[in-house]
Formats: sequence, C-alpha cells, structure tokens
Amino acid sequence: MQKVEQTEGGGQRGIGSFLSIQDLCTLLNAASGVLAAFCAIRGRFSLAVLLMLSSVVWDYLDGKIGRWLGTPHSFGKELDSLADVVGFGMAPAVFAYTYTTPHGWRTIVLVLFVLCGLLRLARFNVVNLTGEYIGMPITWNGLLVPLSYYSGLPRPRSPEPKPFKGLTQKPYCAAREHAVTYPKTQPPRRPNLMPPTNRCPGVIETSGTTRCSRRL
Repeated sequence: MQKVEQTEGGGQRGIGSFLSIQDLCTLLNAASGVLAAFCAIRGRFSLAVLLMLSSVVWDYLDGKIGRWLGTPHSFGKELDSLADVVGFGMAPAVFAYTYTTPHGWRTIVLVLFVLCGLLRLARFNVVNLTGEYIGMPITWNGLLVPLSYYSGLPRPRSPEPKPFKGLTQKPYCAAREHAVTYPKTQPPRRPNLMPPTNRCPGVIETSGTTRCSRRL
C-alpha cells in the first residue's frame, strides 16, 4: 500500500511526488553506505573504502544539482541528513569495528562517533545557517577513513582477501586458520608371518592365524 500525504488543499501526494533529481543522488549516497558496511562485515575492505568514496561523490553531486536547478526543498534536506548518517556515520563505524581488533573502549568510541554525527545533522536541520559553515562536515568521514586505510593506519586484525573477488567469497575466519589439523590415521596392516621364500602354496588364514593345508 502506498503511503499518501494530505496537503493543505485537501489533495493527496504519494512519496514519489516529493522526490526530485538531486534526491536520487542522495539515495545512491545511502545505498553506497549500506553496501560499504556489508563489504566491511565480509572482509572486503578495499571495496568498502571505494564505496565510501562514492558516497562522497554522490553527496557532492546532490548539493551541486540542487543549487544548479534551484529547487531546494525541506524533504530533500531531511533525506540528505538521513543518508549522511548512513554513508558517513554508520558505514565508517562498521568499517572501523571490523577492520581493527575490537576492544571495549574502541566500541564506546565508535558508538559516540555515530551519536555525534546524529546530533550534528539534527542541529543542522533545525538551525538555518547562513554564511560560514560551523565545524567539520560529516562528509569528511568518507575521506578520512579511506585515507587512513590506504596509509596503513591502523593495522588490520586479520589478512585481507584479494579485492574485487566477489561478495560471495567466504569471509576470513581466524579460528579456521589457526586450527590444528591431524593426519588421517590408517588401519594397521596385518603382519606377514611367513617369509616369501617359504610360503606354502595352500595357505589358509583363519582368525588371525596362518597354517599350511599341505602335509609335509
């Protein structure tokens, strides 16, 4: 069932009527953030940072197209803030949690990181800022995290599989790599009690014993 909104004139508007061209870039920004989190969970860190960089590109195009067309609207402002939370708040936090060795204090820092992004974007939506921008935009997270990854800081907690191998590859498992494997045991062979040169032509083996059927 499609959700509709009541307008002041008494008409009904579907969710599609609120979307504009720049909102499609906003949705691609959010989609890139979700895919980046999925890739980080599966250990595809190289692909995850590329998707975070693509979120930056889509966010840039969102603002450029909106200013070029001159069609800013409140729906697009709210949608852009929600997409930024996914692309530049949740995705970098999931990447940092899966890429490094998790500790209690690191988990707390990442949770505060996402909460600070939420608070900043909520303030941006209710305050009409004109002129100079206050503070660092949350979009910088989509640049700083890939820059830290390519510079080798911090070190990963596990070897990374080859990039662009596909999302269906099995993730890295440290327990599987460090597991001790034992060689397969074979059943012991029954010893040959008679020398090959003195073997009787009529040998009968019964109950683990060997006897000759020919009378000497």
